[in-house]
Amino acid sequence: MRSRVFARATALAAVTALGGLGLAGLAPSASAAAPAKAYDFNGDGYADLAIGSPNGKVGSKAGAGFVSVVYGSAAGLNTGKKKVFTQNSAGVPGAAEAGDHFGHSLASADFDRDGYADLAVGAPDEDTADGANAGTVTILWGTRSGLTNRATASGEFGQAGAGHRWGESLAVGDIERDRSPELFITVPGVSSFKWYYFNETAAASAGAVRPGGAKGLVRGGGVSAQSPQDVNSSWVASGDVTGDGYDDLVYAWNDADWHVPAERRGFVVFPGTAGGDLLNGRAVLTEVRSLAVGDFNGDRARDVAVGQGSPKGGRVVVFPGSATNVDPATKTSIDLDTPGVPGVAVAGDGFGSGIAAGDVNKDGKADLAVGVPYAQVGGKKVVNAGRAYVLFGSAKGLTGTGAQTVSQNIAGVPDGAERNDNFGYQVTLLDHTRDGYADLVVGAPGENSPNGAVTFIKSRGARGVLPVAGAKAIGTGTFGVTGKNAQLGRLLGR
Repeated sequence: MRSRVFARATALAAVTALGGLGLAGLAPSASAAAPAKAYDFNGDGYADLAIGSPNGKVGSKAGAGFVSVVYGSAAGLNTGKKKVFTQNSAGVPGAAEAGDHFGHSLASADFDRDGYADLAVGAPDEDTADGANAGTVTILWGTRSGLTNRATASGEFGQAGAGHRWGESLAVGDIERDRSPELFITVPGVSSFKWYYFNETAAASAGAVRPGGAKGLVRGGGVSAQSPQDVNSSWVASGDVTGDGYDDLVYAWNDADWHVPAERRGFVVFPGTAGGDLLNGRAVLTEVRSLAVGDFNGDRARDVAVGQGSPKGGRVVVFPGSATNVDPATKTSIDLDTPGVPGVAVAGDGFGSGIAAGDVNKDGKADLAVGVPYAQVGGKKVVNAGRAYVLFGSAKGLTGTGAQTVSQNIAGVPDGAERNDNFGYQVTLLDHTRDGYADLVVGAPGENSPNGAVTFIKSRGARGVLPVAGAKAIGTGTFGVTGKNAQLGRLLGR
């Protein structure tokens, strides 16, 4: 069953697990290797980069979508080692169809705990036997050679249906604290999310067994709104917000049509539990355009950061985590007028359109990358050229002190700022060089439109990302997808 948990957002209750078969296609056989970190698809210790192109063209199918992967190395992202996946790739279930939007969402974990991270890919507008735009989620399994075409796909379990858009947003977390990841999947067509969990015994009893191993993802539970009404958009993220060792689930929504204006947007933090039930979620009614979770003040309770389009120029609002969950009364806001942040707020900049947490300077406190894709850049005020910022964590939390900004007009960054590049549309902070410092990747889906590009900017250690050195721009030529409406940088795995 699914439990009704918020009326729209405030009457919170428990969630009951859903039993059943695991993902169709099953997990590959696993070994006793230590689980890999997220996005380390070949288990070499370097984070790899996954790029979603949900509007990409596959053959003659516009908007079928594809995912491009480039691998990490000591020198950064290695463009000599890359691969593109579509639903026409051998071994990937389904077929590329116009408007599927394969690659609309991405999430990674070592789901089968074989020492190689796997990649979950959402295609929320895929038509299935359940109806048009019912959606699917595909798992590309990691191996010693990286992601392969051996894949698994699943439509929505439970009350599937047309227009549900299963897979609009994905996240991974360990809500049971059993060192096994759960995969969370939003279903905005019915204002809900569901999840798969990893359990060897349950997987075996449910038949989710591949020859040579008894490990796989099996159906978990689900949470839905009081009524089966759709929302315009939804997001999920995960992290230990309460500092108790259990990952918690953050679900955010935006629904301009809801009849109670105050409840049209916000997020709920559901604390993880030993039994895997999501209980006593706390709702915060606030604008959400982007979502990230990180421990910005080093107190072991991760904080929830949301990007907002208002006021002028956009802002990032941080809700500190604590043993009693988030408290809106303790929130802090950072925008382009905050002391220490270079620049001045201008209406429409989009500060916070894309955000990602990671430790750039390895001080034990998360930092936040912030995209500003519509910012004007340079003396000639290049419109919508875009830029990105790094805001640093501290004992006081995230502040503007020492904030750094990069654009395609500064020394060391390849290419140049051009109109409508939208540099900063998406950002990531992952350790691609295996030196313990998170590196910055910035997406610019408007670069050489509609091709797009991503830019790798190596962490300079305690100095942050400046001065820029070792940066690399990666375009569609690297993946052989020029002219395919790739819009590289529109969606980045983080």
